Amino acid sequence: MNYSKRLVGGRGKGIFESKSIAIAVSAAVSMLALNTAVKAQDEPAIEEVVVTGSLIQRADYVSASPVVTIGKEVLEDFGVVTLDQIMDTLPQSLGSYSARSNNPANAGIASVNLRGLGPNRTLVLIDGTRAMPSDGTNLVDLSLIPSSLVNRVEVISGGASATYGSDALAGVVNVSLDSKFEGFDISAQFSTTAEDDGEESVLELVWGQRFNDDKAGIVLFGSYVDREPVSAQDRRNTAWPINRFRDDSGEVVDQFRPGFLEEGRAQIFGNPPSQAAVDEVFGAYGVAPGLDICAGQNCSVGVNQDGSLFSLSPLENFRDSPPSVLTDPYGGNFDDPGLLQIPLERWSVGALGDFEVNDRVKLYGRLIYSHREVERLIGPASVGGRGSLALLPAPLNAVPIPADLATLMASRSDPSGPIFVERVFTELGGRGAIFEDDHYQALGGIRMKIGDAWNLNAHLSYGELDRKETQPGTLNRQALTQLMSGEASCGEGFALFGRNSISDACVDFISYLPEFNTTFDQTVVEAVASGPIFTLPAGDVLLAFGASYRDNGLAYRGDAFVNAGNTVGFRAQDFDDGSIDVSEFFGELVVPLLADKPGAKLLEASLGYRVSDYSTAGNVESYKGELNYLPVEAVRLRASFQRANRAPNLTEVLFTSGDANENIAEDPCSAGSSFRTGNVAGVDPARVADLCVAQGIPAGAIGEFQGSTSLQGTFEGNPNLDVETADTFTAGIVWTPRDDLSISLDYYEIEVEDFINFSAFAPLLERCYNAFGANPNYSANSNFCGSFGRDSQIGNIVDIKRSFENVATVERTGLDFQLSYDLSLEDAGTLSVNALVSTLMEANEQQFIGNPVVDYAGSIGGRIFQTLPEYQSTVTLSWSRGALAANLRWRHIDSMENRRVIDNSADTSSVGVPSMDYLDFTGSWQVSDRMTLTLGALNLTDEEPPIYTSSLDYNTDPNTYDVLGLRFFGRLNYRFN
Repeated sequence: MNYSKRLVGGRGKGIFESKSIAIAVSAAVSMLALNTAVKAQDEPAIEEVVVTGSLIQRADYVSASPVVTIGKEVLEDFGVVTLDQIMDTLPQSLGSYSARSNNPANAGIASVNLRGLGPNRTLVLIDGTRAMPSDGTNLVDLSLIPSSLVNRVEVISGGASATYGSDALAGVVNVSLDSKFEGFDISAQFSTTAEDDGEESVLELVWGQRFNDDKAGIVLFGSYVDREPVSAQDRRNTAWPINRFRDDSGEVVDQFRPGFLEEGRAQIFGNPPSQAAVDEVFGAYGVAPGLDICAGQNCSVGVNQDGSLFSLSPLENFRDSPPSVLTDPYGGNFDDPGLLQIPLERWSVGALGDFEVNDRVKLYGRLIYSHREVERLIGPASVGGRGSLALLPAPLNAVPIPADLATLMASRSDPSGPIFVERVFTELGGRGAIFEDDHYQALGGIRMKIGDAWNLNAHLSYGELDRKETQPGTLNRQALTQLMSGEASCGEGFALFGRNSISDACVDFISYLPEFNTTFDQTVVEAVASGPIFTLPAGDVLLAFGASYRDNGLAYRGDAFVNAGNTVGFRAQDFDDGSIDVSEFFGELVVPLLADKPGAKLLEASLGYRVSDYSTAGNVESYKGELNYLPVEAVRLRASFQRANRAPNLTEVLFTSGDANENIAEDPCSAGSSFRTGNVAGVDPARVADLCVAQGIPAGAIGEFQGSTSLQGTFEGNPNLDVETADTFTAGIVWTPRDDLSISLDYYEIEVEDFINFSAFAPLLERCYNAFGANPNYSANSNFCGSFGRDSQIGNIVDIKRSFENVATVERTGLDFQLSYDLSLEDAGTLSVNALVSTLMEANEQQFIGNPVVDYAGSIGGRIFQTLPEYQSTVTLSWSRGALAANLRWRHIDSMENRRVIDNSADTSSVGVPSMDYLDFTGSWQVSDRMTLTLGALNLTDEEPPIYTSSLDYNTDPNTYDVLGLRFFGRLNYRFN
């Protein structure tokens, strides 16, 4: 495995103030290039030097920021099909969306999440230029980049906005393609798990040819990937939704987390049946008189398959055979169906080309097109609770009702009052989200020599992604209401109670297939010129400057029927069509201070500056300062400071509306709340009560008011967002005492202010009632109080409004260690050791202005991106001798405590996760000069993922842990010369 610290790839970026200026300058550059070409027939040929992390082209460049380089052979050795598979093994990269992200997920996009700051804060480049985003948050789908043509992947951890612009707060991933490939190469790979599922098949073709004494060339490539799903029900730790906690004795207990009943249940609010009717019905089942069906379940009963009733608390007369994991009260498995690996079918084609016009001018281009289909699958649509569908008792023939349930309904004090139905519609199947994407990006550019030592690089790129999303398994609420009210009929075979009680014809009637269409596009025009400006005793002072224009657009066509609230399934959402553009100017300067002096083999300083004018956020500045110091040849000291930024993206700005649900700990207006009882510092309980009345709670009810804690409303984008700003500091040492040994240790510190967060409702609610002194006048018209309303009759919180806000501060501090050592065993071959170790010292987060700063290092949470181990490592031992090679990789993830314990030190029940270790073994045999066979076993010891209480997929974090178990792969590569 060739993880290397030395940076050898990438390309600087350029900038322009506006689109018209950018295009004009680009045209001028091309004219200048051709003009220069006429005058330069006898000049030296262009030396193609591309650099990641700097705008200045230098063959001897070594980054002042920590860099990890993953070579092509690593991808082949470990059977990497999509690049997220290798990024997930880097300690610097924490859990992100991937092939294992089913719920939550992001349109099946595979991304990278450096430093745990979120994938939208890691910039992904292809050959030093911006890749085409795959959604409105600027995420680049790594699964769309064909691994067959990847030459290396370079990861710079730390801010890089002065070099590359927005989104590079946490770092940069640059994918370098093999534009010089020659010959014809065909590769086939197949993998499967030890459970005989999750098959993945890959076919890759690459052809390349150089012409005219290597002055021109073309590379054509194609690849096909077919990945099969893996069901959560097929693995022990993920088959059932589990709440893991520590009881009073300290023992760890696993408790089933119930969902809605597949059989269905009837809930009766405030209008219970008579006890005599309950005794009559349940007495016929052999239950003793006096059963209280209203004990803890809002007066509800379930319906067995034979039409008899059962009570839920206590569980009486349940006639099914529940698995042993189930506990009282009985509930359905809301994780069934569900996927541990989402299916993917993708084919990609493309071309790379270059043409040397003369010794001074070279043209180059790139085209990549991919078609991708990916599917998510979660539990079936369900209805339940007071806000769900009401079943009216008349006409009774509209919907079949079990006779015993009709007896209970008729005994109520108001026999005509509604009952509320809770049911899982398993007959519709799981709720699916099928994404079909057509994605392409075309790029054309020019490199040229200007004079004897200056270089100019300019390019224009355009990319587009067209996505169609369909959602099978969606329940047509409107059609269901018509059936329940008797306004419509689907024939025989429709009953709300009992499993599989809806016929195929009625399933068709109450089903709806939503369709959503989205188009994303990106235009980039940029140019950068670099070269020496004068000479100091230590060497040339180098300058780079340039300009760029970038435009990202979004066009969305939602489903009007869904957005009108007529369906149950996924949440309704809508976007405004629009775009965000930015014009930028930049510059970078490298100053050699000392060279070849005692105690200073090299001392070099670099400065960078960029100014950006966003159509949304206005003018933004980013800058950097770096030092490279070699006191002796074998020791390099490096340090950098970067001011980075991230501008609001399309989703954060253009999102117009969506459904929002949230649970809160308490309603501040409730009589027993901490706000009303004087337990919140600086809050006057009497003034809180007055404010509650002013908001609409009846004055006569305020003394005993108890507000609901289960809330509904909407969330939306925010066109007034400001940019995020980050200060990144890194300092390290690189020691290379000999050619076969290299060791580095780097310290990093990243602080992000004005962090854009999808604001939780609870902090807004608390501040309405003057928490943290946010509403000292207790005004109902404050901005915080405007984030919700209250029901005019009961007083419950309604119409909550959530949006993206610049509300948080996030910090990351840690150490990275790298080691690379090659040992010759003489006749026994060569042994290599590569180690990557990352220690997270601090993960401070202030989730809302005024909140305390909390250190979450070493904790795991219930949401994506909240897994923050203090220690991670990847160590690879490689051996090679002649035609044989083998690799043993050890991945370690440290133990973590539950995030709930950090948020509440009094929490003694929440359980964290133990440390995890994974071993991967691969071997390859070069059968002939043309053929290579590679075999491998990943997760060799078949480790199961740790269980903890999580709202992520299936009791664990599948974005961090291996949920599939032992996997095998075989790869055959054949090259035609």
